[in-house]
Amino acid sequence: MRPVLFYVGNAAIPAFQTLLVLAFLGAALIGLRLGPRLGIARRRVIEFAAAATLWGVLGAKLGHCLFEAPGHLLPDGSTTSGIADLLAADPWHCFRLLDGGYVWYGGLLLASVALVCHARWRRVDRGALADLAAPGIACGIAIGRLGCFCAGCCYGVPSSLPWAVRFPAEGGGLTVPLHPVQLYDAVFGLLLLALLWWRLPRRRFSGELFALTLTIYSVVRFGLECLRGDEDRGLYFEGLLSTSQIISIAIFPVALYYLLRGYRLATLRGAGACSAPHSQSA
Repeated sequence: MRPVLFYVGNAAIPAFQTLLVLAFLGAALIGLRLGPRLGIARRRVIEFAAAATLWGVLGAKLGHCLFEAPGHLLPDGSTTSGIADLLAADPWHCFRLLDGGYVWYGGLLLASVALVCHARWRRVDRGALADLAAPGIACGIAIGRLGCFCAGCCYGVPSSLPWAVRFPAEGGGLTVPLHPVQLYDAVFGLLLLALLWWRLPRRRFSGELFALTLTIYSVVRFGLECLRGDEDRGLYFEGLLSTSQIISIAIFPVALYYLLRGYRLATLRGAGACSAPHSQSA
């Protein structure tokens, strides 16, 4: 855990926000590299990266306010019972970007809306733009979760495994050994990025990489949530499911349907092309 990377004079440079910036920067650089291969001009990539960053960060903060407001600690030491209490005490809470509190799925959903709007505005193929975003999403997971690890948030449940980690506890001392769930997610992000990079020249339909990302991530995220120990992230049904698990349940069938439908249509198009009569020259 290293919430502060270093100091510039008396100014502390926070680890989480710094790595968050690096995550968006890395995603943008990947987009600039892959954009021409998908038929998207680099200037359009820059536009989309800027829009996705803006709306992604705002969506993540809004998700925090919506799903993690109950039990939020206020400056006077009291806790909130819901979003109304939180916004009444701090109306600008959603826009305090240097404070903690980000929900990944909230950023993904709002950035996806920005993707669709940008594609329609610039008349760019939505599937190609979504495929361009997919490796950037994986990069964001890998780098962003390192920020969570440094900040000590999104921690895991107690573990006796040899790679379990301890974080500073409230009141001094260290926590019991915990699953480093943040690092599990970061490693998954790297593996997902490698898979998408390999799959890009082999994709069978426009939008495949994005659908593949959502399908795999929703399953992995559901599983990783079982290892999370931070109860303030939002739990429902007497602690049976977390907010992210509920969202994963909603996303998985939609993404899987789109993925299988795309493969089926690609197969039918291939079969149709093979069965078409060939002209012969005399």
